[in-house]
Amino acid sequence: MGWTRVLQAAEDDPNVASSNERTLQNLAALVRYGDAELRPPSTVGPGYYPSIVLDWIDLQQQIEVFEDRFEIYDFSVVPTAIQHVALEQVGHLPIQLLPLLAPLKR
Repeated sequence: MGWTRVLQAAEDDPNVASSNERTLQNLAALVRYGDAELRPPSTVGPGYYPSIVLDWIDLQQQIEVFEDRFEIYDFSVVPTAIQHVALEQVGHLPIQLLPLLAPLKR
């Protein structure tokens, strides 16, 4: 899936589309950055909470986008490494998130 399809896939999925506007704005910020810097995700779908999950299956990485934070999961290590970064401003990526995205760089 290319980055241009991520927002469309989120809007097309009724479970994802029901996410609140703040979550969708945060997803849009990640898509803008990702389109320029990151490998596109394998899949996008609803998370467990009102969130949106992007998977990089081959890299064993996952990002979950919430209204107030991003969570990054690294399934290549045991136990799974989980990091969260609180939002500073809705619709903008926190500067602390950028180094955590390094495994997803093109």
